[in-house]
Amino acid sequence: FTRKDVLRDLPSLKLTPRQASYRLAYMVKNGTLIKEGQGNGATYNISQRPDCMYFYMNLNPEPFEAIKSGKKTVEMRLNDNKRRALRTGDLIVFTNTETKEEMIVEILDKIVYTDFHELYKHHNKISIGYSENETADPDDMLEYYDKKRIKKYGALAIVIRLSNK
Repeated sequence: FTRKDVLRDLPSLKLTPRQASYRLAYMVKNGTLIKEGQGNGATYNISQRPDCMYFYMNLNPEPFEAIKSGKKTVEMRLNDNKRRALRTGDLIVFTNTETKEEMIVEILDKIVYTDFHELYKHHNKISIGYSENETADPDDMLEYYDKKRIKKYGALAIVIRLSNK
């Protein structure tokens, strides 16, 4: 990315241009970023990724409680750009959409599928959030994602466990 990218995104970062410049300089100094070029045209490349990153996602109350109880061990999402950054060992902070309660889970594995039909074939219904007396239907995911986005990104099974962090 370039310095211009950072300056353009300042309103969302709540940083002044000077704060952004200091932050970039610090990251170059500690080796997190490699700077190529000078001034506004300089580009920055990430040189190292931390061993563990935090990601933030919202969850409806029912799947939130299923994960909290240990029954649901696979979170299903689109394999969009945000989810592609997930790695084994990273942590997800799930926020209950109603109560705003938070819990942290560790990513044990992530498996990419062409769509949710393929994902459902490879995971038992309890692990993906259904109860014993429910029928697991991949079309249930159409409540959250339209077919066009599913076709574009594919489906992602994020294998998780509660974290003590």
